[in-house]
Amino acid sequence: MRKKIKMDSLFVRSLVILLSVLFVILNTAFFFNKYIMNAGSPTFNDKNDKIQSGTVTEKITNVMPTPTPVKKEVLLLIDPGHGGEDLGTYFDNIYEKVLNLDISLKLGKLLENDGFKVLFTRKEDVFVGLKERSDLANEKDATLFLSIHNNNMPDSPNYKGTETLYCPGSSGNGKINGERFAQIVQEELVKRLGTIDNGIIARPNLSVLRRTQMAAVIAEIGYISNYSDRIKLNTEYFRQEAAVALHKAVKRTLDEMNVKKQPDNRWIISG
Repeated sequence: MRKKIKMDSLFVRSLVILLSVLFVILNTAFFFNKYIMNAGSPTFNDKNDKIQSGTVTEKITNVMPTPTPVKKEVLLLIDPGHGGEDLGTYFDNIYEKVLNLDISLKLGKLLENDGFKVLFTRKEDVFVGLKERSDLANEKDATLFLSIHNNNMPDSPNYKGTETLYCPGSSGNGKINGERFAQIVQEELVKRLGTIDNGIIARPNLSVLRRTQMAAVIAEIGYISNYSDRIKLNTEYFRQEAAVALHKAVKRTLDEMNVKKQPDNRWIISG
């Protein structure tokens, strides 16, 4: 009887040990499996983390890199008004189309000497349509558009001076708009030429100003219908001075646009 009791006690102890070992194995397996399943899952230490509809919405801490500004070479488009059968205004044998072209070519030479890329709507006495002029500027993605003209008021021959036209509300290319460009052009022309300051004038319906996608102006240098202005415009010296004034205006405008000359001598604007 005593022997049977001893054997029963041994059996119970063995069973307890076996169950304990089995419990440890199962418990270890459970936690190991939980660790594997949750590997890489987010923790919820941050008070901003939330659980929504059974899915985890993680707090986004990544900072997007600042985009590198697009850099492009400056292109200046010069538009000599009129041309070919389109004479512009005139007085006797003094034709606006000829004066416009001469001042434009002189300006282009000054800018090219500085290393700027320059494009003309015309370089000789040919007709160019108004839409063609603005389309060219837009197609080539010009930085600035400068159209050169002279004026006429035959019913008021005493009226004279310089004015610069722009399209109101034009945003230009984000760096400078037409109105600011016009202010600079007008200031430089009047200062250099000593002409009457007629100011800047908003002209929303002029095709070349309305259609262009960059800052664009029309510089009206003087009045052919006025004797004093006409005598000046008919001299090589005055037309050269007009080109110098416009050159200064373009350079000053580009400076406000933060255009910089690179080591390879290209003029670059950050977009």
